[in-house]
Amino acid sequence: MSVSFNSRTEATQDDWQTPDYIVAALGKFDLDPCANLWEPNKFAINYFTEETDGLSQNWQGRVWLNPPYGSACKFWLAKLALHGNGIALIPPRMGSSWFQQIVLETADAIFFLKGRISFIDAFTKKPVKGNNADSIFVAFGEENVEILRNCFLEGKLWDMVTLELQIRIAELRQKARDGTLTLEETKEGIAFLRQERLAMPPAKASKAKAEKAAATPTEDDLMKDFDF
Repeated sequence: MSVSFNSRTEATQDDWQTPDYIVAALGKFDLDPCANLWEPNKFAINYFTEETDGLSQNWQGRVWLNPPYGSACKFWLAKLALHGNGIALIPPRMGSSWFQQIVLETADAIFFLKGRISFIDAFTKKPVKGNNADSIFVAFGEENVEILRNCFLEGKLWDMVTLELQIRIAELRQKARDGTLTLEETKEGIAFLRQERLAMPPAKASKAKAEKAAATPTEDDLMKDFDF
């Protein structure tokens, strides 16, 4: 019997497994905090399952995160932003305030996958039909940005750090056109920004937020840095 997204029960609706080829394209991970109960160590050396509550645990190393896609998704993304090293697979909730404040303001890159993923049913081990949602990877840390940039998966990479640099350069050029800056000042400003980009630490804003996180944060701790 085939299983569809619409036939899942409340108890099993979040229990999906990522297809092997996707995780294989992204390299080795140290931790999967949302591991499947049946094969918990499939995608990372260390793992937490629903039974051990990965959201309340300490995270170490490079994290693979395919969280529940319901209302709790924002808590998992907030924790990954605070951790600052990993890749999350989520739907693009562009209109949500949590997505804009956590993903758009702290992530280092977003990779928009081409097509839709047929997730694996944990019980039948077969791809599930009927996924009507798009998927994106959200990267925290420069290593993860480069892995997405060079992976064989089809899609488009949106480098948030590079985009921020481009915006700041465009602002300098606009000031030059307005006469606020001289051409020489504009050139110096652009050279400084590009040099600053080369010297930028791996995790940008997410690293700064990670330093403020408690050792074992509660949900309130995770969300206190985000205003929504």
